[in-house]
Order: sequence, then structure tokens, then C-alpha cells
Amino acid sequence: MSRDHVQIGLTGIELQARIGVSAQERAAQRPIVVDVHVRPEVVAASRTDELEDTVDYAAIADVVRRVAAETEYRLLERLATALCDEIWSRFPLHELEVTVHKPAPPVEIAVADAWVRVSRRA
Repeated sequence: MSRDHVQIGLTGIELQARIGVSAQERAAQRPIVVDVHVRPEVVAASRTDELEDTVDYAAIADVVRRVAAETEYRLLERLATALCDEIWSRFPLHELEVTVHKPAPPVEIAVADAWVRVSRRA
């Protein structure tokens, strides 16, 4: 018997966060963009068409917004891990991947985007 593997993703969650190595950089909120991809434990929603049988991506977006706003972060790695920790603890998942993008990071050459990805598996 085959088993479906469902993936759910949110791409391009645009937020403001206090993030940066220097205190000056953290003094003001900076734009960040977050992508979240999950593989839930329960995949019944593909057959039942019921929200309670899946991972609600609106609830994931709320977690991302709250975690990004609740504290200052020096590193993208720390924010991505904090997001993973909170999402993993709240939802029944087999896999989770969080990518945090920092548009136009403060480096000496033109860089469109710096990003960090943290992945977790059961």
C-alpha cells in the first residue's frame, strides 16, 4: 500500500525584525523574508478536506510573526533555529525546513540577499 507524502509551504513571509551583529544594526527593525516548508505527520486532509486534519499554514505564519517580533537576534542562524524550535513544538511534523533571508545585507559589495536554512527531521 502506498503512502502519500504531503508537503506544505509558505514562501516569502515578509516581516520586520531587530537582527544584526552590531547594536547599531539592531537599533531599527530590518526587513526579513521567511520561507517555511513542512511535511506533516498527518495527511488525512488530502482525503477528508478538513482543516483539522492538516497543519494550518495560517497558524505557522502566526508563529513566524510572533517569534521574529519577540526578541532581538544577532544572527540569522539563531532566528532560523528559534523558528524551527517553536514550529516543531507546536505541530506534528516529520520534516521542517526554515529559511530566513536578509535582503541587502550590510556588506561591502552589492548582495541581493543573505540567507540561512535550518532543517529538522523526526
